[in-house]
Amino acid sequence: MSPRFELRPEELVSVRLVKGTLVVSRKQARRKAFEVKNSGSDAVKLLVEHPLEDGWVLVEPEQAAEKTRDRYRFAVEAEPGKPASLVVAEERVVSQQVALTNLDDGAILVYSNAKVTSPAVKRALVDVIERKREIERLARERGRREQEIQAVGQEQERIRQNMAQLDRASDLYTRYVQKFAAQEDRVEALRKEIAELQDKEQQARRGLDEMLVKLEIE
Repeated sequence: MSPRFELRPEELVSVRLVKGTLVVSRKQARRKAFEVKNSGSDAVKLLVEHPLEDGWVLVEPEQAAEKTRDRYRFAVEAEPGKPASLVVAEERVVSQQVALTNLDDGAILVYSNAKVTSPAVKRALVDVIERKREIERLARERGRREQEIQAVGQEQERIRQNMAQLDRASDLYTRYVQKFAAQEDRVEALRKEIAELQDKEQQARRGLDEMLVKLEIE
């Protein structure tokens, strides 16, 4: 008697939101098929044992002939010359908790588009994605301005080196001074923009955090 094992693909059964945490439940299923051969001349009744594991629920057969602390025992009757079969099917539901802030947009969309996800959870997940994208946009805008300041600083260093070799009365020296002054004005404007973007980014992050803490949706 050599049993055959079969694992079924996991099935998503529920998606919930609990204070910023995505709680995903999946159903796992497994089957074990036994075949008993009777080479004798009389019918044979026997008990087939199968481990009883925490969390797994017996689906097929509906119940066992006997049940111990760690074993099922199923009654099987094998007729002479005829194989008798027994299929033991079990299921269990496992849950996984993941902070929404640790998931990228693609992963959030997968759960948002799942059939088992309720409309309320879908709306909340879309809102989370939109808020995260706005935070990312503000961070990119701030980064671009910081890069521009860095580039201006590098160019000003080159200008200083060139000015050091010029006559202060020359037209080129005067143009360099004017350019340097214009760059300083630009840097000052960029720093103001960076400060504003930082403030908006912080507000957006606080808004997302406050929204996540309040989420209790099934």
